[in-house]
Amino acid sequence: MSALNASDDLRAEFLASRPEIERFLRSRVSCPQIAADLASEIYLRLYRVKPVLTGRNDARAYLFRMAANIAIDHNRLERRRSDILNESEDLFQGVEPGPEPAALARSEMAIVESALAELPEKCREILILSRLHGLTHGEIAKRMNVSKSLVEKYIARALVHCRQRLNEIDLN
Repeated sequence: MSALNASDDLRAEFLASRPEIERFLRSRVSCPQIAADLASEIYLRLYRVKPVLTGRNDARAYLFRMAANIAIDHNRLERRRSDILNESEDLFQGVEPGPEPAALARSEMAIVESALAELPEKCREILILSRLHGLTHGEIAKRMNVSKSLVEKYIARALVHCRQRLNEIDLN
């Protein structure tokens, strides 16, 4: 493997090793769709790197190190998303009884409904399936034919958007 064709050789090694790399990623992220997405991301990153490798073993080690790093990054991001979702849980929590809180709740619901109408249809539908119908992220992903990660992203996006709209009213 010469330095001139190391990038081409590395991409060829990736293609030959992709099933193993995906199995490795699956063991780290526990989802075949996400593992496939991450493997694709690795392949795209190979066009931006210029490694100096001396042989096939170096190439494989380099690829699996990339896979480990991308899995770590993914898991960190998912933990952060989960934290954001958990912090936003109070958006749809119950309201105390009484005329004033009930009127405030109706007003806030009108704001939330308006905010939901501003969202893309898929984003809105995923939030409704999660919060109103009680489906898990996995169930929604299967029903909508998207990854669980995308479901979590859409829910976080919708909750942040609704929270922003409610905060705009609080500031006025």
